[in-house]
Amino acid sequence: LKYHCQQMNFDSRIRFDKLDNFTQSDLNFVETFESYLDRHLLSGVLMVGLNGTHQSDNSNQETAPLGEDVAKGWLQKIREHAQNHNGQSVLNVGEIGANGTYKTLNKAVKAGIAKIKPIYADGDLIAICGSDVTPDNAIENNKDGLGRQFITRLQKLIGGYKAVTIPHFPSNAILLTRLDNLSLYVPRNNVRRGWINGSELDSIYHYFSFNVDFVVENFEACALLENIELAE
Repeated sequence: LKYHCQQMNFDSRIRFDKLDNFTQSDLNFVETFESYLDRHLLSGVLMVGLNGTHQSDNSNQETAPLGEDVAKGWLQKIREHAQNHNGQSVLNVGEIGANGTYKTLNKAVKAGIAKIKPIYADGDLIAICGSDVTPDNAIENNKDGLGRQFITRLQKLIGGYKAVTIPHFPSNAILLTRLDNLSLYVPRNNVRRGWINGSELDSIYHYFSFNVDFVVENFEACALLENIELAE
């Protein structure tokens, strides 16, 4: 399995009034503040992993608001793999309904499952859903743990599989995979972190960078359904 870890920067500006809010909490200030920074970091990593298409020398938030130019993420790697393997792992769905190729969302998901090698289409497979294809009766998973704060489980199965939503996932797509098929490779001892006091703007600046690569462990164990349009 080839991978190439490249530097990514996740910098933030935190206003003094935000810090003051942390001091009002009954919880330990340091733990509360570190938890806030961890959530910010994980949210940024997810955003790039789900939307990144390439890496530019200097990212531009105006032209790439979802970090499209920060790094090549999981979904883009699935797309590029499909281009080199006769469309394996990607399904361009289009309109779902009477005039579409697929009459129901479940049928489209079944078509996506057909692109996954049968040995991997087991009970651990889930459907990661975008907001436009998510049923209204989503139920939030409130279990403890930082990762759980970013996962919302849905009450209904989709295509016979458990379904979840994740922040920053493309709104008109579904990814069929195991969660452990999407990996984040980070070399040991390469995290860089620093602070600068920005008193002139009533803020502090937090600088965080590390080398990372978004890795799909097995392209035969996933399928990406894109451009889903649900008929009204």
